[in-house]
Amino acid sequence: MKNVTLQLVFGLSASLAASLAMSQTNKLWEPGTFSDGEYKPSCSDCYIQQVEVFVPKTGVVVGTADPVCGDNSVVNFFDVAAAGVRAYVDPSGSGNLAEIAKHYAYQEVRNKVGGSFQSFLDANGPRTPYGNCAPLAALIPSTAEVVAIHLGDWDSVVGAGACPPGPQQECAQGWAKFLNAPEPREQQGGGQVFATTYISWSHDRDRVARMFIAYHMPPGKKPIRYE
Repeated sequence: MKNVTLQLVFGLSASLAASLAMSQTNKLWEPGTFSDGEYKPSCSDCYIQQVEVFVPKTGVVVGTADPVCGDNSVVNFFDVAAAGVRAYVDPSGSGNLAEIAKHYAYQEVRNKVGGSFQSFLDANGPRTPYGNCAPLAALIPSTAEVVAIHLGDWDSVVGAGACPPGPQQECAQGWAKFLNAPEPREQQGGGQVFATTYISWSHDRDRVARMFIAYHMPPGKKPIRYE
C-alpha cells in the first residue's frame, strides 16, 4: 500500500503543527489486521479508518445533561476543508481530514473560513463551564462502500466504551455524547467525508473521542494511506 508523507506548507509553523498533531490522530487498518478492545466490526475483510481526538476535562462540575459548546458548524467547515485539499489528495485517499487539511491546505482553508484553522477548532472546542467539544472527520476513498460506522470514547479510568450516533443518549462512559450522526459528504472529484462533533462535560476525566469507518474497496483497488 502506498504511503504518503504529509508536508508542512504555506508557512504553518512546526510548533503549531506538532501541538495539533498531538490532539488529532488516525490509523488505517488493512483487512484482517484490526484489533480493538471495544469495537468488533462485523466484517473481517473491511478496511477500517480510525479517527481520534483528545478532549480535556472541563475542571468544572456541570449541572445539566445537555450542555452547550461551540457553534457546531463542523459539517460546513469540513466541506471547505475537503475542497481545500482536493488538489493535493488522491480520490482514493483515506485518513483524518483535520490533519490532512492542516498539513496540505492550511492557508486556503484559513482564507475561506475567515480565520485560522485553530480558531475554528477553538470555536468548537473548550467552552468551560459548559462542555468541551471536538470535531472529528474522516476522509475515505470516493469508490469505497461503507459497511458500518462506529462511535465511541475512551478514558484512563474505565477504558473504551461505545456511543450512540446522535445527541439523544450519552456515551456508555457518561458525561459525553456525539452531537450528530456522521453522514456522507461526497466531494466532486474527491473522496467521501464523514464529520461529527463530540462533547464531553466530565469535570475530572480527559477523554479521547473515537470514530471507526469500516468499508470495502472495489476488486483490485486499495486506498492510499494519509497519515
